Amino acid sequence: MVIKARSKIYNNIVCGSDRKIYQLEHFKNKRVYPFKELTYNSKRKAYRIYSQWVSKKRLYKLMIILDETIEVFKEQTDLDSILEKLDISLKKLLNTNTK
Repeated sequence: MVIKARSKIYNNIVCGSDRKIYQLEHFKNKRVYPFKELTYNSKRKAYRIYSQWVSKKRLYKLMIILDETIEVFKEQTDLDSILEKLDISLKKLLNTNTK
């Protein structure tokens, strides 16, 4: 993932090359915050960061333009592998029923 901008106040909030806002994985008060894409609420015209609404305008004003590359790894949990197997078996089942 290529980071195009980083926030001044929110250290773990970045803007990717696809112009989407992401929260990097980090620790805060013994809690692990996972890597995720922040969703935009068009009704409020804001993003939800640490249980607070931050307006899109404020967040964009606080961005520092830079160009750095990071690697994002997604660990596959047991639940992910089970869901993946179920999805494959459901596809096979649906394919046999349609023939």
